[in-house]
Amino acid sequence: MNEIPINFILGFARSGTTLTMGLCRTHPEIETDVQEPNHVYRLINSVFISYSGYEKEMGLSTGEVDKMYYNSVRDFTQAYYQRLCRKTNKHVVVIKHPWLTRWIDRLGSTFTGCKMLVMLRHPYDVVASAMHMSEINKSAKKMFGGENNVDRICEQYSEHMGAVLVHAPKYESAGRCKLIKYEELLKNPFPVIRNIFEFYNVSGSTEIVDAVFDKAQKNKASLKGVCLNRTDFYKQKDKWATRLDEHQRQRIRALLSPLVYYLGYEEK
Repeated sequence: MNEIPINFILGFARSGTTLTMGLCRTHPEIETDVQEPNHVYRLINSVFISYSGYEKEMGLSTGEVDKMYYNSVRDFTQAYYQRLCRKTNKHVVVIKHPWLTRWIDRLGSTFTGCKMLVMLRHPYDVVASAMHMSEINKSAKKMFGGENNVDRICEQYSEHMGAVLVHAPKYESAGRCKLIKYEELLKNPFPVIRNIFEFYNVSGSTEIVDAVFDKAQKNKASLKGVCLNRTDFYKQKDKWATRLDEHQRQRIRALLSPLVYYLGYEEK
């Protein structure tokens, strides 16, 4: 089998990455594998070799050893998804993992042909949602540091979105990165879904987009549930205004207001 395109859905947690992956999963040409493939995250997140030994024994520089390692990451990931695509008869891979967002440049240089879709959402809503999930979900509490840890969530968000602001423009200019606003997906789903599919070089025909949307409506937690506010979570209106006290709101504004501006959102 020829090398298959490996692409990514990025964006900080609670920004619509799972919703977008669900839409991609129903496309007949796209393989998404499991929700968040940890083998890819582990490989990209850490370098499991001793540079000093390789430099001494092989006369390699740190940059050369680094390149060797990430070439092996790419080769392993390619082999894994080639085998998976043989089973499913699909030919384009889309990997969703929000915690890879801060490594956007590392992904872009390791997977030299990949396309990276970055989901954006108003920073204040992201933090409010993360805090709420920390309250009701144990794994989210561990991940975000608890519902009262405003500074930690804001710090995580700033790290991820800071990487996007620094590195995304060069990949955008090369046609390899696209920023999609979660709010726009909910407001105008059909053209945004088509735009996403065309970005990944798969069919965005009216028939396929309609079929994807119809399948999404069968799951109350996916597109229909979000758009029509029918899930328990989305019945809670104005979470930013009602769930946070004034101190929390002011703290989040102080930490994230520059990102609100740079990501093209309005203060609220």
